[in-house]
Amino acid sequence: FVKRAVSVNDAQRMVVARTLGEMGFGVGESATNFIFARSPLRGRELFKALLRQGVIIRPLDEYGLSQYVRVSIGTPAQNKALFSALQKALAKVVTQ
Repeated sequence: FVKRAVSVNDAQRMVVARTLGEMGFGVGESATNFIFARSPLRGRELFKALLRQGVIIRPLDEYGLSQYVRVSIGTPAQNKALFSALQKALAKVVTQ
């Protein structure tokens, strides 16, 4: 189980990092189950927009990093939901 979980996490981490980069996020290197990323929006603003869609990320403004978020690596289905929610949140800002 652990080997499979690590394997899925490694593969999904690459997918999440690549997709976030394509969406305009600055993505740091990671060997963990999360990604540290610079958001095109303030972290707290993005957190609230995603939370309204049932997706949770962590804003990092309490660490003095108001433009950054922590995104946990999920299953393929969870990551797909994240990407969809991000597209909606980012599109809303562009149209305002």
